Amino acid sequence: KYPVVIITPDDTQLVTEGSEERRRLLDNTLSQLDSRYLHQLMLYNQLLRQRNALLKQWEGRPMPPGLLDIYNAQMEEPANYLFESRSRFVEELGRQLAHIYRVIASGQEEAFLSYRSALQQTDWMSLQQQHERQDQQLQRSSAGLHRDELVFQLAGSPLRRIASQGQIKSYVLSLKLAQYQVLRQQKYTAPILLLDDIFDKLDAERVSSLLQLLHHGDFGQVFIPET
Repeated sequence: KYPVVIITPDDTQLVTEGSEERRRLLDNTLSQLDSRYLHQLMLYNQLLRQRNALLKQWEGRPMPPGLLDIYNAQMEEPANYLFESRSRFVEELGRQLAHIYRVIASGQEEAFLSYRSALQQTDWMSLQQQHERQDQQLQRSSAGLHRDELVFQLAGSPLRRIASQGQIKSYVLSLKLAQYQVLRQQKYTAPILLLDDIFDKLDAERVSSLLQLLHHGDFGQVFIPET
């Protein structure tokens, strides 16, 4: 009923941890925007669990031809819907992030966000057929929407590899504020913005730029606890 965006120190795990954290950000946001997305995500995950269970069931034995195709065919529609929704969302999120980061960093660096999915290179059924032998060896589904990735870059290089703590903090703040803007635009209501310990790791210039952005930007209710 009341959309909320929360920014906490733990958000740096979006950069430092594995891809599951970044997919969770995608899925949580898109599920708030689109009830069909949530339904298709739940269906995809249910079918994925069943497909993995089937692969484990046939451990060490040759699987009858075409058996996996039953699940592949059922997963095709939700997979394509998730892929198309994520692609559109990340394109808009990336535009917002680049602008916000430019403000916080006073134009010192350019931030980039992109979406990486195997479906950018091939269609769903072909992807599953290409990985069928590998899936049977690993006893799990090795390719699909559950392997998608958000790619964070600064000045054209991987963020985690080159960024300082202050740059990582600036990027994560920009990402979450970009999430806020997309939610506001698409839900036609301003989310509540909760900011916890946002100034740690930022120099005085970036703190000043961030406060100016929050004060003059198009934000609704903002809560910042005293330190």
